[in-house]
Amino acid sequence: YLQHLHPGCFADGQLRTLQRQFRRHRARTRAKKVFFAQEHKPGEWLQIDWTDGSGLGVTVRGEPFAHLLAHAVFPFSNWEWTTVCHSESFASLLALVRETANRAGGLPQGLQTDNSCTVTHRIGSGRAFNAAYAGFLARYGLQARTINLGCPNEDGDVESAHRHFLRQVDVALGFRGNRDFDSLDDYRQFLARLLCGRNATRQAAWAQERETLRPVPDGGLPDRIEEDRRVDPGSLVTVDSHVYSVPPSYIGEELHCRIGWERIEFWHGTTPIRDVVRVWGEEQGIEWRDLVQALSRKPGAFAAYRYRDAFFPCTELRDMYGKLAAARGPEQADREWLGLLVTLRDVPDDRLAAALRCTLSPSLAGVAAAESVPRAVG
Repeated sequence: YLQHLHPGCFADGQLRTLQRQFRRHRARTRAKKVFFAQEHKPGEWLQIDWTDGSGLGVTVRGEPFAHLLAHAVFPFSNWEWTTVCHSESFASLLALVRETANRAGGLPQGLQTDNSCTVTHRIGSGRAFNAAYAGFLARYGLQARTINLGCPNEDGDVESAHRHFLRQVDVALGFRGNRDFDSLDDYRQFLARLLCGRNATRQAAWAQERETLRPVPDGGLPDRIEEDRRVDPGSLVTVDSHVYSVPPSYIGEELHCRIGWERIEFWHGTTPIRDVVRVWGEEQGIEWRDLVQALSRKPGAFAAYRYRDAFFPCTELRDMYGKLAAARGPEQADREWLGLLVTLRDVPDDRLAAALRCTLSPSLAGVAAAESVPRAVG
């Protein structure tokens, strides 16, 4: 820059001299952040945070596997554990604490997290612990603290563990030769072997810390949370921003939800309503059989229905509907399609395509023949 402003005045060799002058000037005039080393007490806190594992390029049965890793670290010994999850949710926190306590053989005095909505909510100008999290802490006698907003360095041990563990996983995947796994359990076991290897290097400090842990209560920590949710006018129940359908007879009723990591149970009083696979990401838990009878009475609502895709459980069914719409027109196709689903709602999904194919083929063949008559005459 200076050579451009003052041609011929500065040689290339003067650059290092100028850089040294700048560095000395900054040292005299610019204050830097000070790192205050902390003394961690054994068994006092368990630091918890989430990191994105999608960058590892892992696939399950050939399909890209977008996921997070929930990570827990005991700062005194740096003993760590991680679980695979799909969102930074309270359920994933419970799963992590439960798995960590079982593996470690005990509980810390308290949990340290950030201020995310997983554990806190805004009250005025501050934040308070969510009721479910506060109840969990009280039940197991755990203390809790959060780091200051915008200060991830206060979670230094778990933040550092993120970086080192992700790097080790990436290297191990490279040595493995491929990043595809037959199942999610296979991937979890792969991560567990790496974690056991990392923790094996911390045995001296870990032996000291483990002595200070509180025993896990009889029966262990819960593998699910239980909440009451009211069924909305669309016959849907919302759990962690995902909707699940239930029979319309329960609209307006309050259901008891047993929310596990893999499945969710819906109960009405002492009566079980539904036991469904928990959905993640962009998926929704709509069972078309719950809603098709009601929707067939209002077929005009089908064209713009938010969860319309649930009524095409596979690509073949969507293709069939496309042919029906081309033959009948969209409005008539909607009425016929919903009517067909009503009659076939007891047919399992793996046999639904075949049943619809048999039902639709004569109808579509008749339409095709009728449309060919004018062309033949012409």
